[in-house]
Amino acid sequence: MGTVATADNDIQVYPNPATHVINISLEGNEVSEIRIMDVEGRQIAQINPANQSLVSIPVDTYAPGVYFVQAQTAGGVITKKIVVTK
Repeated sequence: MGTVATADNDIQVYPNPATHVINISLEGNEVSEIRIMDVEGRQIAQINPANQSLVSIPVDTYAPGVYFVQAQTAGGVITKKIVVTK
């Protein structure tokens, strides 16, 4: 599996930086799984979007810092960096 990063299949993650919640727009992508990883590679959350085009994830309990949103698609993994602030 490769890393996918073209504009045609991009996901949108907002707001960034986030304080309470992040929204992940999956428009045009068949995403089987979303993972939130910390900078050390530990999985913080795993979400199965079940044909949703918009997924909201609360981050208010996360420690401030940098995290990665990984969306598993048929073509590979799309990764986005997010910052959580307080």
